[in-house]
Amino acid sequence: MSVTRLGYIGASATDVGAWRPFASEVLGLEIGRDSSDRLLYLRADERHHRLTIHQGDIDDIAYAGWEVPNHEALEAAAASLERQGVKVVAATGAELVERRVLELVHFVCPYSGIRMELVVGHETMLDPRFRPSREVSGFRTGDLGMGHFVAYTADPEGAAAFYVRALGFGISDWQEARRVPALQSPASLDGVHLLADHAAKDPARVLRDQHARRRRQVLRRLRGAGDRQDDAGSASQ
Repeated sequence: MSVTRLGYIGASATDVGAWRPFASEVLGLEIGRDSSDRLLYLRADERHHRLTIHQGDIDDIAYAGWEVPNHEALEAAAASLERQGVKVVAATGAELVERRVLELVHFVCPYSGIRMELVVGHETMLDPRFRPSREVSGFRTGDLGMGHFVAYTADPEGAAAFYVRALGFGISDWQEARRVPALQSPASLDGVHLLADHAAKDPARVLRDQHARRRRQVLRRLRGAGDRQDDAGSASQ
């Protein structure tokens, strides 16, 4: 039983329309053809999507999708979570269609309050091929997965122990000064950084400044993205 990589991130946004120019003109992501006014699929490679933006009442992370290799691994992961006292729920048919996966179970992280999804068979699209929406060298995804994201918790040490024990993550590094563990899935560099927030006494509270990050093949292109964001901001004023 093991999580292999971070497959996708879903977020809630109060203005999905504002994400369209930001995603395409600044980040260079491709807007998926199945997108709508209330649901935005964003592509970074041949997967159907890596980032999904849902119309909602808040601007926050909604869920994270972790890939496991097969049905047996999915069942083993669910059983491991339940042994830790975590409720695991099977996805509905509508959720499978929306996520573009073959199998999915989900649970709420007891330390961050984030919905975590374990999935098998995230859809790959070869037609049409992925085309960045602006000139970029590409994104480092593929077998590396989407990258990592940051979650806030009042107990980062407890959260780290939970992911190691329940899902087989490893601790890749630890910032001793802030007691911040970085977790890594067994088969890739993907994972989650657990930042301490001692104000978050309620584990169901999800802070709005939780963020997701992906690896870029050429880091210097981030400067170009920043310039485009500045230009977009100036144009809107």
